[in-house]
Amino acid sequence: MLSDAELTELRSFWIWEPLKGRWDFIRDWEEHKVGVMRKFEEYVFGRGVGSGQGVNNRLPLSPWLQ
Repeated sequence: MLSDAELTELRSFWIWEPLKGRWDFIRDWEEHKVGVMRKFEEYVFGRGVGSGQGVNNRLPLSPWLQ
């Protein structure tokens, strides 16, 4: 596994995307890293975790679990 400094030196490289099942070309590591961190923050903070939202998204318990 390459470090952040090594990836910054390389600047561009190919990375395997397991969910897509294909290789993805990363043109600029710094730009890619900023975009990924933004998406991660949107995922974590955009879901309303801790604000009481999202609780209603759960399915009701099965009768045998109640």
